[in-house]
Amino acid sequence: AEIMAESVAKLKELAQRDHERMMLEEARNKVESYIYKIKNKLVDDEEEIGKVSTEEQRAALSKLSEDAEEWMYEDGYDADIATFEDKYVELSTPAEMIFFRMAESTARPEAIKDLRAKLNKVEDLMTKWETTMPQVTEEERTDVLGKVEEVRKWIADKEDAQALLKASEDAAFVSVDCPLQTKSLEALVARLNRKPKPKPPKVEKNETEATNETDATNETDATEATNETQTGGEATGTNEEPASTTGEEETAKADDTSESSTEEKVGE
Repeated sequence: AEIMAESVAKLKELAQRDHERMMLEEARNKVESYIYKIKNKLVDDEEEIGKVSTEEQRAALSKLSEDAEEWMYEDGYDADIATFEDKYVELSTPAEMIFFRMAESTARPEAIKDLRAKLNKVEDLMTKWETTMPQVTEEERTDVLGKVEEVRKWIADKEDAQALLKASEDAAFVSVDCPLQTKSLEALVARLNRKPKPKPPKVEKNETEATNETDATNETDATEATNETQTGGEATGTNEEPASTTGEEETAKADDTSESSTEEKVGE
């Protein structure tokens, strides 16, 4: 039992060491990969990065990556996980600020364009609802249009603030801020869109219309009764004609018999 326990403990210790070794290797690779990412970005995206950073910022970032590369093969060779994690933060913090500004330089205008298009659609919808959604009151449509103007003002304020900043500075707003500005507006429009249409008013019949309908019904009933009577009479007449014909035939037979008797007597 004692040997078994020692074996189990030894296996756990080996497994822990393997795990730590893998974690250390992962941290080392993460730092090394980011060093090459910085170097490649500064070359491949030189023009775009140049628009959102100063020469001093780019030079500082380049030196930071070179120093980190030298450190990797000197002091960093035997560094622990915590040291590698600190080195990654040291590299990524200034680099990501520049890379983010570069991405936002195109994403922000696109977000503003999409936001304006959405506001235009809402305004067109309110105009359409004047005739197609009578259940939405003018006050409610005005409320929607008021929120549209609030968002337009937000756009104008942010664009004015951004215009005062240099491209190498942090932006006054970011692209993800734009869709958030219409959340309450979209909720209001959705609620109004679910508003049921009013039911058509019931038409109450006056006394004259009711009397006319009653007279018309009585006339229809009388006409139907008359037609039924005539139909019954015709049926009766049809049944009597054959009876009359039968009587005439019987009279003719009687006359023929009488004539035959007279001829016999004359012959005698």
